[in-house]
This record gives sequence, structure tokens and C-alpha cells, in this order.
Amino acid sequence: MIVRYLSAKHSPGHFYPAELQARFAAEQWMDWQQTTFNPAGRDAFIQWIRTTAEQRQPDLMARSVAATEPLLDLLNAHLAQHRFIGGAQFGMADIPLACEMHGWFGLPQPRSSRPHLARWYQTILARPATRGVLDLPLP
Repeated sequence: MIVRYLSAKHSPGHFYPAELQARFAAEQWMDWQQTTFNPAGRDAFIQWIRTTAEQRQPDLMARSVAATEPLLDLLNAHLAQHRFIGGAQFGMADIPLACEMHGWFGLPQPRSSRPHLARWYQTILARPATRGVLDLPLP
């Protein structure tokens, strides 16, 4: 919610697209991150990062990874057609998804190769505003 507000207030027509179709495409991805992607990966994150090794529940982690993998494939396919989440330029939809990917990529687990997702994430990491946030390791 705050990313939408700040984008609309401080960057109308850029981060917050002026064109209705582009704006709702970006909002659709932001909603997807919040209601679909985050819940799918939440348990793996909590188990790896917030739970002691002896208390981890491998089945819970496995279910979370299994739910997240097809979503990563969907995102990779989308990014095969678009430079950024919302299209050709960096915008408001990239911010929450980049934060989510920081958490996912920071987990000490194997992952499949997704070249378009990796390219997008590296492009995000090259932005100066990510320094001190998305380049920090998870605890």
C-alpha cells in the first residue's frame, strides 16, 4: 500500500503509471506478490531464517518450496517478455517483488535456473537505491 501511495504522490506518470492499463497491470503484480507469492514462500522463509535448526519442520519447508516454484516459473516467463515487472521501465511493481526475491534468494537452499528472473533481479541490484537493503545477507 505504501509503495502505491508514495509512487502516486511523488512519481505520477513514472513509477505510478498514468496510463490506466499499465497502472492496473502493475497493481495486479503487486497484489499477486502480496496475496499469492508471499504466502507461498512464507513458511520456507520462517523455517530457514526465524526457526532454530533443531525446531525446523522439513515437511513445512518442502510444501512451501513446492508452492513457490511454479510461481517463480510464472514470474520468469513474464520477465522473458518484459524488462521490468510493469514493462519497459522500472516502476512501482518492481519494488515489493524485489524485496520478496531478496528474501527468497537469500535462503540457503537449491534453486532452479530462471535466467529472466535472474537478469531482472541483477538489474534491480545494480540500482543505487538498493545499497544497504537488498545487498544485505539474511540473518
